[in-house]
Amino acid sequence: MKKPPTTRNQRQVLPELAMQPRRGRLIINLILCLVVLAIISEAILSVFATSNDTSIMVLFTIFFLICLIFLSGFIWSTLRLLVSKKPSFQAGVEGLTLRHLPFLGNVTLPWSEIKSVHTYRYLFLTYLCLVPTDAHELIRRQGPLRFAFNASSRFSLRTGAVLNVPQSLLEQPVEEVCARFQEDYGVERTPKQPRVGRAGQRESEE
Repeated sequence: MKKPPTTRNQRQVLPELAMQPRRGRLIINLILCLVVLAIISEAILSVFATSNDTSIMVLFTIFFLICLIFLSGFIWSTLRLLVSKKPSFQAGVEGLTLRHLPFLGNVTLPWSEIKSVHTYRYLFLTYLCLVPTDAHELIRRQGPLRFAFNASSRFSLRTGAVLNVPQSLLEQPVEEVCARFQEDYGVERTPKQPRVGRAGQRESEE
């Protein structure tokens, strides 16, 4: 039997759900980004030192600039998360706030703008997926270019959601957070989406 949605009066007596990021994972991600940036920089320098083909040099320069922008945004976001004392994920009476997402920055969504929630796992990546009531409005408000550079958003066709929160930003497992959204805030689970088990396996929705 479906649980009735949580009313506004009920939400006012609920404690906030606030979580810090998993700093260990963030540090590992930061190190990986710096290593990849160093490898790409070394490759570019090698091409410039050995090649006289202008078209190849231009192609590699464009590739390097795209990688530099992407990695710089991710590194900056990770550093902000590591030094910030505010929760990276905060749900309360008024809605949900996500802080320091790569390229998107801080994102605030009232409950009326969250249509449903589910979880998704792909290889070693696990996400809490938020389906907005109006995805086009959210993208317009935050900026299409920012969404294009955000790595999690590029999984939207696979996850079924334009806003995907990686497990590294959540202290609790994504499935537990998803359950809290349903029980405490009355957010529906996205239909026909599999669950992510504790060990990372995907379990079919009944």
